[in-house]
Amino acid sequence: MDFETIKNNAMNAFRQLSVLRVIVTSPNEKVADVPALYALAAVLLAPWVCGAALLLTFFLSKPIRAYQLGEVYARNMGVPIKAFRAALILLSSVLSACVTAFAGPISFVGIALPHLMKALFKTAEPLLLIPASFLGGGIFCLACDLIARTAFAPTEVSISSVTAVFGAPVVIYMMVHRKAGRE
Repeated sequence: MDFETIKNNAMNAFRQLSVLRVIVTSPNEKVADVPALYALAAVLLAPWVCGAALLLTFFLSKPIRAYQLGEVYARNMGVPIKAFRAALILLSSVLSACVTAFAGPISFVGIALPHLMKALFKTAEPLLLIPASFLGGGIFCLACDLIARTAFAPTEVSISSVTAVFGAPVVIYMMVHRKAGRE
């Protein structure tokens, strides 16, 4: 992840915040109902779609493990590389969309937490890392939500601001560590 990607993510978060502000402060009742419809659709659809995508991801854990050892190894183990890549990108997109639809755009959780879980458990085994990332992300979000609600009480801070405070140093460390490892 380079600086340009991080800058683009920050600009997207700012744009989303601006749109949300317009929606919430709009005197037009139809515009103000959009977040309610969005939330209802997220609550009804996201768990089913996310559950199906998660189940399919677990079925792909052996090909994921083979792919971690290299493309040639995965191809020799019988993994159809092009179809596997397409399935992996599709499942990653669906899982990211489900989580974002259900919880909203919370920055740095999906970037930082899997790397922290990988360092904590000292393994890249998908059967361990996938559930650890989900549980670790949930625990991290709960802790950040608690801080967001209580740190400046009675005013609440955005959970995305708190996750950025804790997640940005992890991402910066990963970028510096990866760049130092290449030199």
